[in-house]
Amino acid sequence: MRIVFLTDFGYFDWYAASMKAVVLSLAEENNVKVSLDDITHNIPPQDIMSGAFALYASYRYFPKNTVFCCVIDPGVGTERYAIAVKANGYFFVLPNNGLLTYILRESDDYSIFKIENKEYFLKNVSNTFHGRDIFAPSSFYIAFKNDISFLGEELKKEDLIWADFPDLNKSAENIRKAFIIYIDRFGNLITNIRNEYADKIKLVYNESYLPLVDCYEKAEADIFVLPGSSGFLEVSVKNGSAAEKTGKKISDYFDVGR
Repeated sequence: MRIVFLTDFGYFDWYAASMKAVVLSLAEENNVKVSLDDITHNIPPQDIMSGAFALYASYRYFPKNTVFCCVIDPGVGTERYAIAVKANGYFFVLPNNGLLTYILRESDDYSIFKIENKEYFLKNVSNTFHGRDIFAPSSFYIAFKNDISFLGEELKKEDLIWADFPDLNKSAENIRKAFIIYIDRFGNLITNIRNEYADKIKLVYNESYLPLVDCYEKAEADIFVLPGSSGFLEVSVKNGSAAEKTGKKISDYFDVGR
């Protein structure tokens, strides 16, 4: 059994630890072993697009049947509902708010169930911490049963909320803007342009084309583009932060030329 966490809780408070504590306690009660991992807890608060991309960029490297417990949930306590999804051989537990948009855009076969069976919640559910009281215990039981159908009503694809995120699948001919969809801790600006288009387009900054390099150390310009490890072009600064230098944020963009 493997459960992987993705949240915007950070590491200052006890929130992420509380979720893991719930899973570990349930594992002990049921006399099973569980492996706990993190993608990150440092998603910017309420930033669903950054969370969606972090999940998309990393999930496929985990073993099949891994359960991803994803809590970036600005709608906690409202009428929004929790869902469990099985797609591409993995399980995802998360609010129905678009966190799976990038993954499911590339998936044709998946199943969705509403998380509503209180038998698998903690006894007392807080209106502000569904991550601990609903998502964490549900994730444990999904891993334990290797199933999601026991959680509640099966939903249709049209019940999913799809976020209006920049497309990851454009052909090079149609690209006019390179949107920033993630900023890593080094300040690299990860765009929605796939690496395979690196020699077909040019990114514009301050009315000039940014040079393309294949690694940070080879860069001669102070700001440049390179193919990133996530599979998408990054705008970077050698030994510095492109986010700080440009002042650009998530959802900003670079114009594209040829």
